[in-house]
Amino acid sequence: MTKTRLRQELAGGRVGHTIPARPAPGRIRAHAADAAPPHAADRSPGAKKKTREEGPAEMTREEILSNVREVLVDALAVDDEDVTEDATLIGDLGAESIDMLDISFKLEQAFDFKIEQGELFPENVAQDPEYVQEGKVTDKGLAELKAKMPHVDFTKLEADRSVTKVADILTVGTLVNFCEQKLQAA
Repeated sequence: MTKTRLRQELAGGRVGHTIPARPAPGRIRAHAADAAPPHAADRSPGAKKKTREEGPAEMTREEILSNVREVLVDALAVDDEDVTEDATLIGDLGAESIDMLDISFKLEQAFDFKIEQGELFPENVAQDPEYVQEGKVTDKGLAELKAKMPHVDFTKLEADRSVTKVADILTVGTLVNFCEQKLQAA
């Protein structure tokens, strides 16, 4: 049974013998309140998690990745070892469009910055006929994506302009780059 089908069944009130794809918000953390945070092993003993309040220059890329990893583990109910910089949000981690809102919200909380609508994940680019024609991203579409998403590596999309490949540019590394840029601009 797919995640989508399971969610449809749960929403329809039919109870099966499967477990929902995502736990109820706060459920895991409430039971593990005294346990070490998911990436405590990544930090030296006695070191605390760094946040934006300590200044953007204080956070290393690895610390930003650790915070992004925690956000994705919480938002997508995935194992932390699956959250690597090369992992795609949709293909590898199973994110859906509604998850992008949750990820944006959780990143705002984790890093204490504001993400404007369409800033992290541009909206409706694939539906614009000037940007996509015959299932391929146009030159104008690619230029628009690059302008809206300076935190993304477009190498793979430049090699294969298929609109289905746009999702592949959204990686964990993309989120880390985005957070780095937001923190540096603060």
